[in-house]
Amino acid sequence: MSDPYREAGSHEGRRVIARRSGSNLAFHLLLALVGLATPLIANNWAAEHPSLYVLAFVAFPMGLLELGRGIHTCFVPHAVELDTRGLRFAWADKITCLPWMRRQDREVPWSQLRRVETHTVTINGWSTNSLIVTTEQGSFSVPDSAFDQSAAAIQREILDHIDRAHERPPGSTSAFVQARRERFAEPLRLTASPKQAILAAVFLLAGGGFCVWLAIAVPFWLTYGFAGVSLITFGGLTVHTLRSWWTDRILELGPDALTIGSRRIPWHAIRTVRRVVTNGQVTGVEIVQEDGSRVTLQHDYGRPLDELARLIEP
Repeated sequence: MSDPYREAGSHEGRRVIARRSGSNLAFHLLLALVGLATPLIANNWAAEHPSLYVLAFVAFPMGLLELGRGIHTCFVPHAVELDTRGLRFAWADKITCLPWMRRQDREVPWSQLRRVETHTVTINGWSTNSLIVTTEQGSFSVPDSAFDQSAAAIQREILDHIDRAHERPPGSTSAFVQARRERFAEPLRLTASPKQAILAAVFLLAGGGFCVWLAIAVPFWLTYGFAGVSLITFGGLTVHTLRSWWTDRILELGPDALTIGSRRIPWHAIRTVRRVVTNGQVTGVEIVQEDGSRVTLQHDYGRPLDELARLIEP
């Protein structure tokens, strides 16, 4: 019987698809240092800003909490591994109000795996993502913040491994291509609605505008810093959102290929079409090509994404 608490990566032949997130650990340690430094900041600036005492009262214990968790996290293995026998998830979970972590280590044989999907929780505009793994014994949640890969990327690696383990029946590709030639003898052309992109841009600009207004209303080096970071972050995200819609706004299903914007994907080059499921809803259609490259449809083309997947999939 294998030891479920062996060190990550020690099993011969296992491939590690995700490791500890160094950037996330550094971010939380930085927050801890900022929290621990707030009493010093309050002593120096409280005459002008008495509210800093309230900030220090809250931030100092939070800093101690984050520091303890960050140090303990360094000693807990973090990895997502897979091989021909199954999956292994190892990570550290937070314990409410305690400055240490709970070690998690799960082994999932392929025969017991039923489903892997992403889950998103949004509170006050802040999204937290996780990977929900369902087995014969039940489900468990793996936070993507613990790893250097997102929940969607980990899910993609797992599904790619499963797909590679199953060979296509001979002639299935040619039959799929012929069926699409007949179905789309008259090309189907769809245009993405800009509504989603515009709403996202307005939301992001509102967030950046609030930070700028706060810097004008409360002139202080901290509010100036928030305003600068928000302009760079929200401005960049806004440009990315609008550019993504503009690039992929035209979807055409023709007799020989699928065309997304300027990208042309011949039907015979499509290996797999997956529904991206988040919180039980289809939020995208991922098209995996034979060479390993992939494209994800997420815009509103006037048809449900599940219906688009049925039109495209082999």
